[in-house]
Amino acid sequence: MHYLLLQYDAPVASGWGIPMATDIAFAVGILALMKDRIPKSLRVMLLSLVIADDIGVILVIALGYTQDIHWAALLLAVAGVGVVLGLFALGVRNMAVYVLCMLLVWLALHESGIHATLAGIAFGLLAPTRSWIGKGRLGAAARRTLCFLKGEGLSRPQKRYDTLRKMEQLARKSIPPQQRFGNQLHPWSGFVIMPLFALANAGVAVSPERFSDPVVAAVICGLCLGKPVGIVAASWLAVKSGLARLPDGVGWGPVLGAGFLAGIGFTMSLFISSLALAGPMLDEAKVGILVASLISAVAGTSLLVYFYRSGSSPG
Repeated sequence: MHYLLLQYDAPVASGWGIPMATDIAFAVGILALMKDRIPKSLRVMLLSLVIADDIGVILVIALGYTQDIHWAALLLAVAGVGVVLGLFALGVRNMAVYVLCMLLVWLALHESGIHATLAGIAFGLLAPTRSWIGKGRLGAAARRTLCFLKGEGLSRPQKRYDTLRKMEQLARKSIPPQQRFGNQLHPWSGFVIMPLFALANAGVAVSPERFSDPVVAAVICGLCLGKPVGIVAASWLAVKSGLARLPDGVGWGPVLGAGFLAGIGFTMSLFISSLALAGPMLDEAKVGILVASLISAVAGTSLLVYFYRSGSSPG
């Protein structure tokens, strides 16, 4: 909103989605560095907030920055999602089948003109949160495997391989797919993909004279003011209307601090800016993102340290 108020009817108005993004890794990383100084309830609150925020941003990317839609490819992608739901209902557990479906849906969305990141949202939401193997069955299998290893079967290589392999598969299926995918993909996305993207897209010279540029000012206002004001206002309305309550140990001061941390846009904001702008305007947007993310990180961290200083209560 702040961005549009400053850039309404301007050529860079298409960058309205830039201040919407939050960099989950940086926001949660700052909370992790503070360790036990802040309550777990605030961590959960901020994590839920930025996840919902990023889902909304990806939808904005997919729908708000789409030029032409090829309906045949889009219908093919929808059909692919339907096939995945059908496979879930039938109890198919072969991951190769799902990976193939995911790739086909991604390609179909890419060809449809809608940004293919929407495929990531779809499969992230569809991933089962319950394990395919219950604790009882896993325990029984573990006992059988232990009995086998203690017996003479240990000396039979093929039988030993088959037994241990089955135990390995059952142990893997006892972990909910959503948790398993998250644990397996996080090191790649957090330590390889995201840093490479940031290094490749954040290269821009930051100088004091650039701060007077309208695009820089609009991005800074959107991330540093729009985010915390919007989060605190929405939280206040939800509490006053009875739809929600503040977590234990969390006051309005820490909510404001979390709101500032949500203003760390960085990677996602850089991604949106590359879709919305080009040339000098893109460089100015990058400057605004970098400066705003730094201000938001410092302000949010300072507020949380102040409100959760030793012996003080969160206000």
